[in-house]
Amino acid sequence: MSSLDTVKLIGYILVLMLVFSPLVFLVANTFVDTSQNNCYEKYPNIQVKGEEGIEQINQVSQDQKRSECQQSYDDAVAKTQTTIFIIVSILSILTLLVLLLMKNIAPIISYGLFFGVSINIIRLVWGFDNANSFVAAGLGIVLFIVALIFINNSLSTSSKSTSLKNKEKTK
Repeated sequence: MSSLDTVKLIGYILVLMLVFSPLVFLVANTFVDTSQNNCYEKYPNIQVKGEEGIEQINQVSQDQKRSECQQSYDDAVAKTQTTIFIIVSILSILTLLVLLLMKNIAPIISYGLFFGVSINIIRLVWGFDNANSFVAAGLGIVLFIVALIFINNSLSTSSKSTSLKNKEKTK
């Protein structure tokens, strides 16, 4: 294999890997509502001239409403992150299962998609650390196990093909 062919193969793998991972997150984000935090617009600081006691009471009431709004927004963000985690995990698991079950996929496609799934796993672990959910944790573990099975099958397949080539050379 020439160095140009090797560069092409690496390029193909990189393209698959770099397109697959953002595509999966894009698909996941289409299923969730990502609203903006507008608590400070709804409940701004009150600048009313008048008696100091009434002004303070109004400001405390406004601060309490803003705090409650912020808490509900934080809860919605956590739920959204959990949903994205679950969707990305399911899509990644399905991708790995397809790669495991289909034997006639070109190795370069398998490697590119596997590396894309690996990027997804890393992004999920680092970016969604507050997605507190048993389902998300379970899917993360299943995703890791399926990735291990894929690696094991890839290594055993490549070692079988290497041993067959060595046998043919000795004949």
